[in-house]
Amino acid sequence: MAARFMSYFLVVFLASIDNLYTYLTGAKIIYLLLMNWLVGQILRLHSVLSIFSLINRVC
Repeated sequence: MAARFMSYFLVVFLASIDNLYTYLTGAKIIYLLLMNWLVGQILRLHSVLSIFSLINRVC
């Protein structure tokens, strides 16, 4: 009885670790996509601001 319980516990434990790993991997991918988008927005904003500053310098 105890051996059956231990094997059942081990299976549930391994499955929860696997689910947690999958969840963390998905969260990491979403985080990387968000950071990539944010960096793109910041670079675009920076280029727009630099263009505006160039226009202001010329005019």
